[in-house]
Amino acid sequence: MRVALNTQVTGLSEPARQQLFCTAAQARTADRGEAVTVTGTDGVIGPARCAV
Repeated sequence: MRVALNTQVTGLSEPARQQLFCTAAQARTADRGEAVTVTGTDGVIGPARCAV
């Protein structure tokens, strides 16, 4: 899954990154197992899976 945000993402803390990955994955699948890539105005983080 790919998510595009109109903000900077590469400087986010690890808990903030995990929140993005988990929220996006759960919005699509109940098990949160899908890999998520987040693109922001300053670059890309992921792909990663929800670690919680």
